[in-house]
Amino acid sequence: MGHIEVLFEEIMDRVKAKLETVTEIDVVIGIPFYNEGDTLKDIITIAKNSLKAKSRKLIVCVGDPAGEEALEIIKENYGNEIVSFLMPPGVNGRGYSIRAILELARFFESDAVLLEADLKSQGNQGIKSDWVDRLATPVFEDYDMAVACFRRHPFEDIIGNILVSPV
Repeated sequence: MGHIEVLFEEIMDRVKAKLETVTEIDVVIGIPFYNEGDTLKDIITIAKNSLKAKSRKLIVCVGDPAGEEALEIIKENYGNEIVSFLMPPGVNGRGYSIRAILELARFFESDAVLLEADLKSQGNQGIKSDWVDRLATPVFEDYDMAVACFRRHPFEDIIGNILVSPV
């Protein structure tokens, strides 16, 4: 195993050890972040208010080492209610954050929902808790994956950034 894989496994082993008392999670709502402290609180609130029918959810925020300020915002506002940690240098970036979220979903044998930390709502448009419910429902009903379609700037490639680029 290479050095990077060892680093990744070490951080995941530490996180899993802290979560040993958590049992029976139906869904992991993962939010990879960098330095989106201004929007992260809103996204976490939306995640908390979503999937009410799936009462056994775990919200996981995984950040880049540069996200220390955003991590502090999470800790100050949510304490231990939200699982949050930074990836170490060497295994940082969105790809490793998403991998860590998916690894925790696998650890709990649960479904996963990924949300971006910088999603915004304006008036009637934008992300809301019922939007997350509608996104996740197909996965709960035996589909392998559901991808949201929403308005973004034409040059912003959300699918490429979240799913394709890390692979």
